[in-house]
Amino acid sequence: MKFEVVKSYILVILVGMSLLLTFNIWSYKSDNELLLEKKGQYLNEADYYIEGDEQSKRDIVMPSEVIFQHQSKHYGYKNPKKSLSMYKNMQTWTLYDFKLRDLEKVPNEKYQLEFRFPTAIPMETIGNLFQFNDDIETGALGSFKRLFITFNPDKYLLRFHFLSLDGRKEATAVVNDATKYDYLWKLMSNLKGMQELQAIGPANLPVYFPSNPVQMKEHTFSVNNTNPKKLVNALFPDPSSVRRNVSNANEAYYTDAGRQMRVYQDRHVMDYINPKQTDTHRMTFYELLDKSILNINEHKGWTDDYYLDGLNGTNHTVTYLLHYDGYPVISQTGLATIEQQWRNQELYQYKRPLFSINNSLKSDTVTIPSGATVKEFVKENYKEADISDISIGYSMNFQQEEASSFILLLEPAWFIKYDGHWKEIDFTENKDGNPEVN
Repeated sequence: MKFEVVKSYILVILVGMSLLLTFNIWSYKSDNELLLEKKGQYLNEADYYIEGDEQSKRDIVMPSEVIFQHQSKHYGYKNPKKSLSMYKNMQTWTLYDFKLRDLEKVPNEKYQLEFRFPTAIPMETIGNLFQFNDDIETGALGSFKRLFITFNPDKYLLRFHFLSLDGRKEATAVVNDATKYDYLWKLMSNLKGMQELQAIGPANLPVYFPSNPVQMKEHTFSVNNTNPKKLVNALFPDPSSVRRNVSNANEAYYTDAGRQMRVYQDRHVMDYINPKQTDTHRMTFYELLDKSILNINEHKGWTDDYYLDGLNGTNHTVTYLLHYDGYPVISQTGLATIEQQWRNQELYQYKRPLFSINNSLKSDTVTIPSGATVKEFVKENYKEADISDISIGYSMNFQQEEASSFILLLEPAWFIKYDGHWKEIDFTENKDGNPEVN
């Protein structure tokens, strides 16, 4: 056989192997894709979409406080929606000259802005939260909870300072745009729509809240109920194998061979658990946040305004808190939080409300106690070292109108984040002289 013929055979074989490999790559499907394909044999997208939205990290990670330091005083917007609007505007700006460096001191200029986040935010998310002129590398900088913006009037330059959680490092970037500079400086100069804040706690990290009495609206709403069957379709690999049982305690159970979803019908919440998952893979904060948002997006689970409230790296739990009109909504029965726990890169537990806010039925103006009253009460009844936030918000409760009809009540109140948990402040005292906290 001639050498040229042998080469031709070898060439044909190699081409065939290449085509086979290319076909395998193109036709490969991950386990998740195969799962969705299997579901697609008998489900439409509408069968597991729960009529919410998809969101990104930029939509979900929001500051809980925006503080204007004006010489020796501190101010914040009376309407928290204006703080969020300002922050979202800044997210469209282009930042330059990103740097990592040792933190020499916490910014403390006569005029500066401080943004505080409710939990430790992984530094890797900075590129998701803001626009940069180039790719950035955050390195092993950990997490941040505070962002400062300082003014350089000589160069019309704004400097962003992301402070690492351990207080040793900072990431900085600049906005060198006179229009953007004038925008923030005007807000800082005239303080329009703002109120003075007072502080409690240590001098290096005080908690700020409004000083004067506050008038707010209490609201009554109708609600849109979420069909639990859609979450069964979204969370169980084979929804056709799921069985439903109802207990005498007004609870419904959906189970397959291992997973379980419990629906508390009178509390309007659900709790899904996959007990087979074991915690054998450590997840970073960024992985946890990323997988959680993607998971909720898959069934369009953002049914109202939910913002990130907690990231726990120890048990891989992420918590999102409902907000209304820019204010946090607090419920001790899970009515206002979406919570997920992950194990081994898989969803282990998922708790969420089974409703969304619908039409306003009624609203009345009420006045809640002044910040001065709050400060006096808190100093007498709580350990200042364990206070991480004090905020005005809404308590949430359901009221049954008829056998199958409910209305939602949002009532203004003061809340304290104490020892890591939100609690409503009750200004009465129990028989032991301790504060009753709902």
